[in-house]
Amino acid sequence: MSRLIAALLLSVGLACTPAASRAAPQPALEFIERVYNAAPNDKLPMLIALHGLGDSPEKFVELFTGLELRVRIIAVRAPDPYPVGSSWFPIDDPKRAPGAILERAAQLAEFADQLAETRPTVGRPLITGFSQGGILSFAVAAYHAEHFQAALPIAGSLLDALPRYRRAPKGFLVTAFHGRDDTRIPYAGAERTVARMNAAGTLASLTGFAGLAHGISPALYERYVVALTSALTKLR
Repeated sequence: MSRLIAALLLSVGLACTPAASRAAPQPALEFIERVYNAAPNDKLPMLIALHGLGDSPEKFVELFTGLELRVRIIAVRAPDPYPVGSSWFPIDDPKRAPGAILERAAQLAEFADQLAETRPTVGRPLITGFSQGGILSFAVAAYHAEHFQAALPIAGSLLDALPRYRRAPKGFLVTAFHGRDDTRIPYAGAERTVARMNAAGTLASLTGFAGLAHGISPALYERYVVALTSALTKLR
């Protein structure tokens, strides 16, 4: 696990050959699928996992390897090319970023509905992600929560310029994690995002980790697994 965390701290993964089943018909976004502690056709909770900038689903899905979770994980590939891995939205054009984030969040909501129709799923899917994936996990929670059961963003936040958040359905929960020394996506931005969610009537929490920059530490990972396990248990 220490090697995995070190790799995630770099937030860059190298592509490898997927060893996953694919659905037919296949949603527009490319993904890999893993089923843990169950048979592929079992009715299971679904977790949609979004990697960070420059990473890949093959690498990000390793975050869940070895966990005692009965779950179907859909690790999605960001569609935009990047020098290494791929990107979810442009990072070099501040004017385009807000609209691109909103468009991608809407696409993910539709994607989740398509997946739930083609696989035996308990309840609505959960969504999680790191960095850019964390940003989109927040965006889905802010604007499309009715398609999901919960969101667990890591090292993400939403731009202050984005429109007013929508109130999530009753029972929807946002559980966020963030390094307090993150300079790439500052912790203060995550605080503002969570505050705006609570003000909109969505139950959201944020756990910060002192001394952690933009990455996943053992302490964060431990708390994250507890939260994820709790969210999945509620769907059984």
